[in-house]
Amino acid sequence: RFGKERYKVKQGIYNVTEYGILGDGVQNATREIAALIQTVKQAGGGTLYFPPGLYTSGTVMLESNMTLYLEAGAVLQASGDPGDFPMVDGNRIPGWRAPTHAGFIAAIEAQNVAVRGRGRLDGRGWFWWEGLGDHRPRSIQMISCDNVLIEGITIVNSPMWTVHPVCC
Repeated sequence: RFGKERYKVKQGIYNVTEYGILGDGVQNATREIAALIQTVKQAGGGTLYFPPGLYTSGTVMLESNMTLYLEAGAVLQASGDPGDFPMVDGNRIPGWRAPTHAGFIAAIEAQNVAVRGRGRLDGRGWFWWEGLGDHRPRSIQMISCDNVLIEGITIVNSPMWTVHPVCC
């Protein structure tokens, strides 16, 4: 179903639409996605599966043993609300030393994390390009993670750096 499996997460597949997350382009699902991630974390990991649709969220903070899978036709777009992107203490980012917004898709000190599929991440950068300088979120930001895979997705309109692995 997910094509050639080079990276496997043994736990279950969690179709986001079965957890009240709408692909309607209107609902801001930041809280709902965060709650689902906690469910997946408690189960020991798994795959967050986004079927075709337009999903809106702030930071999606992945945990260990988690895959975010965007099916062809699925677009995960960043919300335009800076409040949906928590600040990361600059001391967590070696060499940076300044607080900044967490990435749109992020993980901190996690293992076995993947972002895969044929869908698209839209960082909606125009909400961020004026006035925030280096405090803008990255489209994908992994900090101090082991065994990270990014495969097949398309990334557009990044608020800042597109993919920012730090000490991974």
